[in-house]
Amino acid sequence: VAQSVAGLVLTVSNATGNPTLDALDEEGIPYVLVFNEPEDSGRAAVCVDNAAATRAVTDTLIAAGHRRILFVAGRFATSDRSRRRYDGYALAMVTAGLSAEPPVELDYLADLDTHRATLESLFASGDRPTGLVCSNDLLALSVAGALRAMGMGVPQEVSVVGFDGIALGHMVQPTLATVETPTRRMGERAMEMIFEQLEGQAPPTVERLPYVVRPGGTLARAPALTDAAPPIPEPDPATSPK
Repeated sequence: VAQSVAGLVLTVSNATGNPTLDALDEEGIPYVLVFNEPEDSGRAAVCVDNAAATRAVTDTLIAAGHRRILFVAGRFATSDRSRRRYDGYALAMVTAGLSAEPPVELDYLADLDTHRATLESLFASGDRPTGLVCSNDLLALSVAGALRAMGMGVPQEVSVVGFDGIALGHMVQPTLATVETPTRRMGERAMEMIFEQLEGQAPPTVERLPYVVRPGGTLARAPALTDAAPPIPEPDPATSPK
């Protein structure tokens, strides 16, 4: 504000009831949120449908025979995207007649040993989960590493999926199953929307871009079905959920 900026592209922890956004609204400074999905229709944003995307990737696990699936999230207090993604997971589970369990919230920047300690308590009982849906790729990679440190096979015993489609997920073995989001296009579109606002061409809107569910090596059929069923096919980009 002090520098008299013409507009801002930003991501906030929570786009609803956010004092920073309230201040920008009061000053009349145009802005576009990236990744956030604001409930206020007067706030411009470019994102994906986080709930629909997570429902789609959870449906992929369910179709692969997984029945006890947990949602492992970054702290909800720091990410409204995590909350929406949990909603998508929960809807997929309930629709399939399965139990949507409470989220397992972790600090996604914590070290592997911290994640391992939490996971060991989750896997202590006989009814172990066979699938984990993680709220972002960095968390999914750490979780997969923690499981291996516990002596568990990924995906032989536990399938792990992430969200974002970061390049690092292609570089690890096995490759990370995830929801691929068009992050570069989000940035481009956010700048276009800023200029549209500055030129008075369009009111602030929320635009949701397409996503693709990308099966990778960390996703397999549930252990009880491994010997009886063929491998999970790679998705057809023309028919992947949007």
